[in-house]
Amino acid sequence: MNIATLTDTDTAREIALRFLDDARGALTTIVDATKKRESATVVVAANSLAEASKRIGARVLAAAAARLAILATTSHDARDHSLVLVARSFAEVELEIERSLDRDVPLFI
Repeated sequence: MNIATLTDTDTAREIALRFLDDARGALTTIVDATKKRESATVVVAANSLAEASKRIGARVLAAAAARLAILATTSHDARDHSLVLVARSFAEVELEIERSLDRDVPLFI
């Protein structure tokens, strides 16, 4: 479900806030697992973030998270670069969602 297609503002707000909470949790897990070099945990959390991002229509974030899941078991440099891309993509989505919620306008991600 793409959040931008929802007409019920309260439902869209609830889904957006739930997404932000879940995504922040996934990012925290990814960062902690990266520090501990637990690639399997990074893969699971990145895939979870990718799926959640697809559901709300955040395609760039979904692609970055999916790429991180693939690269989590490869070289540290590639994984770290992907992690930076995921963080940047999330920051953009988070900002867009928060701006939309503050203005009480439809979300366009």
